[in-house]
Amino acid sequence: MPELTVVCYIIKDDKVLFIVKNSGLNKDKWLGIGGHMQEGESPYETVLREITEETGLKASSIKELKQRGFLTFVNTKSSDEHIHVFTAHYSGYTASVPVSCNEGRLRWIKQKDILNLPLWEGDKEMFRLLFETEDFFSLKLSYDGDELKDIVHY
Repeated sequence: MPELTVVCYIIKDDKVLFIVKNSGLNKDKWLGIGGHMQEGESPYETVLREITEETGLKASSIKELKQRGFLTFVNTKSSDEHIHVFTAHYSGYTASVPVSCNEGRLRWIKQKDILNLPLWEGDKEMFRLLFETEDFFSLKLSYDGDELKDIVHY
C-alpha cells in the first residue's frame, strides 16, 4: 500500500519556502513543506499540521491554501507514495521562519531560481505545471534511486 503524504509550496511575494532534508531518501533534496498523513486526517488537516510543525508559521497566516495536484512517486529504493500537492500564500508581515527544524534547513527561494536547486528531476515538470497553469494536474514519477525513468501525465 502506498504511503499517503502531502507537500505544500508556500509563496511570499516572488519567493517559495523550501526545506532541505537532512536524512533519508530525500537527503540534500529541496522540497516543499509536508509529510505523512496520520490516522483520521484529511490532506488539508495534514498540510496545516505539517506547516506548523516544520516552520512554526501559524495556520492563520496561511491564505489561499489550494490543492493543485496529485503525484504518484514510485522508486525502486523506497515505498511508493501518493502525494497531495498544495500551494498557499503566506500573509505575515515578514517572511521569517526558523532557519532549521528537526527535519532540515528552511530557505525562501526566488521562484525564478527554483529549477537550479538540487531537486528530484520529475519535480521540474511538477513546477512547470504548478506555476505555469492553474489547472489541477496528476503525474506519475518513476525512479530507480535518483534516476528518473518515466513521467506519465494523467
